[in-house]
Amino acid sequence: MDGRKMEEFKQMKESEKIAKQILEQVFLDAEIRHRDTGQEPLVHDFDIVRGSETIAAVEVTTATIERKKVLQNELHQMDFKVSTKQVRATWIVVVAYTDKSIKRRAGSIVNCLAKFERHGLSGFCEAASFSEDASLQQTFDRARRLGVKWATRLNSGPPEIYFIPDPGEVAVLSVDYLGKTIKQLASQSDNLKKLRTSGCNRRILFVVIEELDYNTWKQVTSWGAKTPPPWLPPEITEVWVAAAYPYFDGKRMVLGNKFVVYRSTEATWKCLGSFDVLR
Repeated sequence: MDGRKMEEFKQMKESEKIAKQILEQVFLDAEIRHRDTGQEPLVHDFDIVRGSETIAAVEVTTATIERKKVLQNELHQMDFKVSTKQVRATWIVVVAYTDKSIKRRAGSIVNCLAKFERHGLSGFCEAASFSEDASLQQTFDRARRLGVKWATRLNSGPPEIYFIPDPGEVAVLSVDYLGKTIKQLASQSDNLKKLRTSGCNRRILFVVIEELDYNTWKQVTSWGAKTPPPWLPPEITEVWVAAAYPYFDGKRMVLGNKFVVYRSTEATWKCLGSFDVLR
């Protein structure tokens, strides 16, 4: 890659960098040209050019839930844990995104866990924890308002609290996650306008999924990919889905450099393989 192309690559969005590297590995005999430099409105992200012919237009989008991504970034900065003398053992806490940052909520959550311990409790479930004890019920309600979905106290371990981001409903909607995600992204007007004005017969919506919970990745690559692709508007001839593989590095969940890629056909999803990218 020459200096000009390297500089152009650096200016791309993270999702565009990922898509470009995958496209280059799939279309070995073609050039992947970056189109959307931000200087013109309604321009798709890439042209796939073979010889002198543009064989496809590509628009890149991401399925990462933005509110969830904010929470994940906050937890990364906290190293996913809080050390405290208020509790007597290690707690694992699943937290959801709220309008208040996790850093501002952490102290109040610790207070709730300490009260649970004083009541002899070793766990909490948002949907099932209720009590006739007014004081304890107030603590349950406060934990809910703080976004605590689930918490459990380990039998041993130092007085630390490990926070895990709530995967949300996608962990339950397994086979439906991919279809619902694609329907939403395929209906966004800017994606449709950019591909409609490309002038290409082959118009690809390239979806990059980067979620830190393993369940989502597993659903996309195992269960979701076995369901028929959703109906697509005429502006989109096919959808590509690239899902990053998350792993535990000994301290936290991180996103790896390997992506599993699926392409939609009329009746099913076709796996194109696993691809490594540079971040």
